[in-house]
Amino acid sequence: MTNLRIVRGIVVAGLVSVGVATLPRHGASAQGLSSGDDDTATGNVYARIGAGGLFPRQFDQDISYSPDLITIVLPPDRRESSLRSTPSVSAALGFAYPAGTRTELEYRYISAGMDEVRHTGGFDPGPGAPVSVPVTPDGDFSVHFLMSNAYQTVLGNEELSFFIGAGVGGAFTRNGFGQSDAAFAYQGRAGVSARVGDGYDMSVEYLYVRTRDLVYGPDDALAAAGAIQIDGAQFISSGITASLRKSF
Repeated sequence: MTNLRIVRGIVVAGLVSVGVATLPRHGASAQGLSSGDDDTATGNVYARIGAGGLFPRQFDQDISYSPDLITIVLPPDRRESSLRSTPSVSAALGFAYPAGTRTELEYRYISAGMDEVRHTGGFDPGPGAPVSVPVTPDGDFSVHFLMSNAYQTVLGNEELSFFIGAGVGGAFTRNGFGQSDAAFAYQGRAGVSARVGDGYDMSVEYLYVRTRDLVYGPDDALAAAGAIQIDGAQFISSGITASLRKSF
């Protein structure tokens, strides 16, 4: 519940920042009409769509068991998940300022297949070796990101520019075994943007995104009879995204 409250707070803050950013535009535009200025002097609202690929790192988590579990072997204590590279789609609504700064609220979705999921550790007295068994997930590892981003142009002009950006928000994940969790997420990005038409800009950027620890199962596995908790790992990925931005 704490993670969900954090995510809701970030989403509200992002919406407020985008909404407040648009307020000066109307007043300034009215002044501009009387003085002969145009909207480019006050900034503009924009919408953006993007697509690309993310390359997740191996996702390793701890396994905890309730005390009523009785087994002959010492059960495995690690889950190792190898995630495949995955397509990524995104959409955003934001505001671009004349000084080269942009703020936006972004949604992104990924669904990464799993090459292998394996439970390791513990000890099996039969072969006298640690346990290592493959497990089969029911589906892909999926994530819905909702991020509040800010960008700054560091070099260039209206036709071609280089920018850096950062964002915070929430990641709503599903681990492929029917379990879900929400966690705080943050990202950094850098890229190049080019004007491709009246009100249209195309950009290509590098993206790095990371979450806080994800926990699947009961909040306290030791207090739930027969329960297993999977925790102790962060989702980490880098990737490339191409975006088309339309200014209004």
